[in-house]
Amino acid sequence: MSHARIALRIKAHATCHEQQRHLQKFGMNYFQVVILTQTRARAESLKIEFHASLSATQQRAYHFIPLDELAPDALHTETSTAASPRSSRLFKAASPDA
Repeated sequence: MSHARIALRIKAHATCHEQQRHLQKFGMNYFQVVILTQTRARAESLKIEFHASLSATQQRAYHFIPLDELAPDALHTETSTAASPRSSRLFKAASPDA
């Protein structure tokens, strides 16, 4: 997905959050957005670019994750939790030298 398309989606999600449409439409108090990338460099680049335009609260809701941190074997059994995606079984622990 292009940077322009991601920017449009983030703006739409931020607007939804500000207007609390997620609460009205889905009955959720909050939501989180995970943007998966093929490389760590792309994830970091997107995070740097887009987090600057978000409030601190919104920044906590957006996660830019490289595919190599995803643990696909957990996808079929894991259910949604209140925990951060990085602490979930869905994501591998980042190595200290990464």
